Amino acid sequence: MLRSNKMGVGRVVLGLVSGLGALAALGCGVDTGEGSDSASGEAVAKATDAIIGGTTISVATRRSLGLIDVGSGCSGALMSPDWVLTAAHCVSWTSVTSMVFRAPRTDGTMDSRSGSYAVRVGSADMAMIRLQAGAAGNQWPNVSHAVTTATESSWVGQNLTCYGRGNTAYDSDGVGVTGFGIWKSLTKNIVSLYSDTLDGDAYRVLAVGTPGTQVYSWGDSGSNCISSTGQVVAVETRGDCTDWQGRGLAGDQGCNQFNVISQLDNYLRATADFRSYMTEALSRTSTTFQPLTLASGWDSAPFTTNLPGASLTSGVVTLRGALATSGTSTFAFNLPFGLRPSSEVYVPINLCNASKGRLHITTAGDTYVEAEGGTWSNAQCFTSLDGASFAVNNSGYTNLGLLNGWVNSPYSTRPAAIRLINNVVHFEGAINAGTISAPFTLPFGYRPSTDVYVPVDLCGSTKGRLLIQSNGAVDIQAFSSFSDAQCFTSLEGAWFHIGGSYTTLSLQNGWSGSPYSTRPPAVFNDGGVIRFRGAMATSGTNVLSFTLPASMRPATEVYSPVDLCGSEKGRLHIFPDGTTYVDGPLSSAQCFTSLEGASFGI
Repeated sequence: MLRSNKMGVGRVVLGLVSGLGALAALGCGVDTGEGSDSASGEAVAKATDAIIGGTTISVATRRSLGLIDVGSGCSGALMSPDWVLTAAHCVSWTSVTSMVFRAPRTDGTMDSRSGSYAVRVGSADMAMIRLQAGAAGNQWPNVSHAVTTATESSWVGQNLTCYGRGNTAYDSDGVGVTGFGIWKSLTKNIVSLYSDTLDGDAYRVLAVGTPGTQVYSWGDSGSNCISSTGQVVAVETRGDCTDWQGRGLAGDQGCNQFNVISQLDNYLRATADFRSYMTEALSRTSTTFQPLTLASGWDSAPFTTNLPGASLTSGVVTLRGALATSGTSTFAFNLPFGLRPSSEVYVPINLCNASKGRLHITTAGDTYVEAEGGTWSNAQCFTSLDGASFAVNNSGYTNLGLLNGWVNSPYSTRPAAIRLINNVVHFEGAINAGTISAPFTLPFGYRPSTDVYVPVDLCGSTKGRLLIQSNGAVDIQAFSSFSDAQCFTSLEGAWFHIGGSYTTLSLQNGWSGSPYSTRPPAVFNDGGVIRFRGAMATSGTNVLSFTLPASMRPATEVYSPVDLCGSEKGRLHIFPDGTTYVDGPLSSAQCFTSLEGASFGI
């Protein structure tokens, strides 16, 4: 049985780590010829991704380099004593706290630590896991490594020594490979940096040896390669040009790229973006975003965005990433058990060119994308999940007393309610049928200090917002017609911040804060979700409005919906370097851009 040249390939690779980093390799080193990636659903070449031959390394080397056993079949490396860098498909995303990481003591016995949470590095097959504290007497390696500023091309001509604990020897004919679990190293020279295309995606490739020949099969997922100058290249293996026994195939059999050492994913803007993200991740609060499996016909991470994912914190599900499709099915994905709402929810999102859309999520987790006006091409082009959230159930929520003819729970939704979590007022439920635009008054303890304008979803996915005043009075404002609000107003995903700490944003290019009695623009990290508050306006035409602090920047580009003048909709377009632009009708953004309710997950 021959392996396809598409087996064992992830969508990633990442930059360069000074002193030590890790390889986002595919394939877990076990004695089997076939496997599957439980995290992404992609096939994984397991037996072929192994160091064959090479030199056994000592316990002292493992400790000095921070080489870590990840679970039962992957490798990793310490970025700091509390953070492990490994392949994303090695992570048990639904049970990170059950993952076990091991490092040797000086006498060779093993210390163990469990995972706390995991952060995927953009759309790459790389992840960082924050570790829980070790047991008393733990002798965990005290290893820290900074991220280098070297470029990919600078590695050409240098030797790289790769370390891994995968299968390390050929077995007898017809059996495959063997020797899993022995940490070994192998040194090769990088001879070129070239472009390649795989599964329709463009890559830059670091290569060794001659195309059409098997140079070597090396370590398992998450292993790492270190240059002669002590820097680590984050790399990826591919199961190309091997059969299931790990033997090389001739170039005339249509396989000519087994010389791959690293694929540098061009979804990402630059290596430097990941450098900053990885460095800042070590000291900031984050959360685990579980990858979502998309329905047939949908593709992930268009326009250099993140992979679709979901996180659950304090009973609130937060979504992130983006997707697109050339098909006509509105069914995008199914949320895993535990992340499904207790009733139907409708959550506002942004689509292509900052147009309005929403997610319709059922109690079974089935998630459908709907576009304003039925303009499906907007959803096909681009559907962003950044900024979308909803409560799993009504636990801890206080029902709102409705006024002026408004009633609860249209279209199988839940009653209007609020909850205060970490100084953030979260709404849930839906209402309709009111006679005037004032549906309720917020109780004391849930009121903002100034007027806030929060986007909400109205009938047929049309545009709307809540104007919430400091006295608790709430007014529903529709972009087109009040009848849209009367037909249906969803409160799911609406929130605003009261009290607590935050960082004031320094506006630029003529933007100024606090128009229409609002508060100054600010940002804060809410347990791994970056949230905004305040509002701004400008008389200029430059839509670059501010730059986020380094500790609050995303790994990839994100698009989060915001409210503009007159309930028009726009979005924040945020880059990994923190630069933030306002997309949408320019005159509406100039007049008024509310940051209330805007967020994204890091």
